[in-house]
Amino acid sequence: MPEGRVVSFDSVHGYGFVSRPSGEDAFMHANDILCDRHLITPGVPVQFEETESERGLRAFNVRPLPQEPSAGTAGTTSAAADRRVTSAELLQEFTDAIIFCAPSVTAAQIARLRERLLRVARGHGWVPD
Repeated sequence: MPEGRVVSFDSVHGYGFVSRPSGEDAFMHANDILCDRHLITPGVPVQFEETESERGLRAFNVRPLPQEPSAGTAGTTSAAADRRVTSAELLQEFTDAIIFCAPSVTAAQIARLRERLLRVARGHGWVPD
């Protein structure tokens, strides 16, 4: 499967382009992305299949490639990375992320999501009980 990078992606219109090994870009439609579309941003390395269409090259079965940790951070820890956030801090992060990703979500939906996400975080030991 070819690998390349996302050149552009317009989530409103549902299309973008990926670079190909040959240097030519291929069209990509939102329906051909095999992950959360928010992960498809310019510069993200992706793997895809391609086909020739009447309009040119088209990428499909697009998925992001796993990214390796950078050499400067591999195997190191920092005080910030070691610090566990409080439940209140995590709930605020959840709320901000939910509203950013889904601005039409209701307060009741946010409350249910926050409750469930906090339960998961506590189960993993990410926040104190």
